[in-house]
Amino acid sequence: MTQLRFENNVRVNLKVTDFEDETVHVKARIGSGLITEKIPGLSFLLGSTFTKGGLEAHSDDDLQAIFAGKSIAVNFSVDDDAFTLSGKTTPDTLDEQLILMRAYVTNPGFRDEAVTEFKRALDYLYQQLERTPGGFAQDEVAQFLHSGDTRFGYPPRDAVEALTAQQAKEWIMPDLTSGYCEITIVGSFDKEAAINQLAATFGNLDERAAAKPDHTAERLVKFPAGTTKEFLFDSEIPKAMAVVHWPTIDIFDIEKTRRLGMLSAIIDDRLRVKIREELGDAYSPFAHNLPSDTWTDYGYLFASVTIDPAQAGPVTEVVTGIAKDLATGRSITEDELERAKKPQITSIEEMRRTNRYWMSSVMESSQEYPERLDWSRTFVEDYQNINVEEINALAAEFLKPEKQVNVIIRPAKAPSE
Repeated sequence: MTQLRFENNVRVNLKVTDFEDETVHVKARIGSGLITEKIPGLSFLLGSTFTKGGLEAHSDDDLQAIFAGKSIAVNFSVDDDAFTLSGKTTPDTLDEQLILMRAYVTNPGFRDEAVTEFKRALDYLYQQLERTPGGFAQDEVAQFLHSGDTRFGYPPRDAVEALTAQQAKEWIMPDLTSGYCEITIVGSFDKEAAINQLAATFGNLDERAAAKPDHTAERLVKFPAGTTKEFLFDSEIPKAMAVVHWPTIDIFDIEKTRRLGMLSAIIDDRLRVKIREELGDAYSPFAHNLPSDTWTDYGYLFASVTIDPAQAGPVTEVVTGIAKDLATGRSITEDELERAKKPQITSIEEMRRTNRYWMSSVMESSQEYPERLDWSRTFVEDYQNINVEEINALAAEFLKPEKQVNVIIRPAKAPSE
């Protein structure tokens, strides 16, 4: 890969691959994103309306007509630590893709009609949030797992109704104007041509910040203390979720992070066997470790099962029993580790032959976080070297019952009531 920095401090990462024919992925990470949100729900509004607001000179409909028949479009999101503009295009339209992305940086439209359209869709969204277990998991549970931090989950409907395009504009424009900017291109393209196209677009923006603010205070979020929390929702559908969590760490101790991922794979395997034996094949449990690369020392390992409401308590007990056994620090065997390790290594080797891996896991913030390059170099070998003593030790360290947080999401009334 190639890394560049233009005189205006825009940083560039380039990697030419042959993983997808005539396909180029582009992403620009700008500013700080969710970490600086002060008004609850503003990231929700902005993420849903930014591109729908078009440009100052062209509505979204105008842009659809201008680029009709071409593989050119811009997606926008508010990530935890950046505002992102991205798209998938072809080698012969990369220049136009970059021109359009630059226009969203310099002249976004913030049209009120985009906000009006967004608010019309709130009925459906809040129905999903209030009446499905998955909706509760994204909303009230997400906020609970960050100890009530309003940057997570969704605010009350009336608070979202009160948000305006002007508020969104005031939040994002300072970062669009001068915030740290790192743009990454991965795929089948001509590198020298791309550098020239970047120089003519992002490379001639006004000077940008050379680094991001530390945001030390804003990066602090807390995992709740060990407890059981039940969330009730209105629904006639007999579906519930039992989710058991254990606090872990952020991503930056990468060797430990990888081993926590392996521990979650072992929990996943044990859980599937146990649930199948005791409750039948109708349930699909899974376990995963989620380490943050934004929130300081924040992460959690969880095991989740979607179930009939009456089984929520028993399933939580099954998961607790598995964790208690693992927490002895001597439960995992060599054979069990090898069964978990082989598919993981195969998956890693396959993943490294995709543009998605290079964009998302390695390159898109590799000048902000240079350690990501070293992580990619050690990825396969480090997984191969994981041993059973390490995983047993991590199980004893992190699966402590006093830190376990149980979440049950179920209908307020049984279907027969």
